[in-house]
Amino acid sequence: RRSGEHMSKPDGGPAFACPAIPDSGHFVAPTEPGMSKRFYAACAAMQGDWASQSAETGEFTASITDEQLRANAARYFRMADAMIAEEQK
Repeated sequence: RRSGEHMSKPDGGPAFACPAIPDSGHFVAPTEPGMSKRFYAACAAMQGDWASQSAETGEFTASITDEQLRANAARYFRMADAMIAEEQK
């Protein structure tokens, strides 16, 4: 989802807020807000999980099921939601 679409949870706003862009003496606001902080934080959690794979901690293999992948994705978004909630205190 794009950050401008309706979401049930706060998305934290744009991950990389972009100020108005100078254009031939006029300032033009960006038309695409980019990814939300929520999506960016979830991606960072996923990357950390994947980077820390080992025989001791477990590994993602080609045999991982869609159900397992969805459960992992849900966990990454829960982490992102917790980060946004803490940031908004």
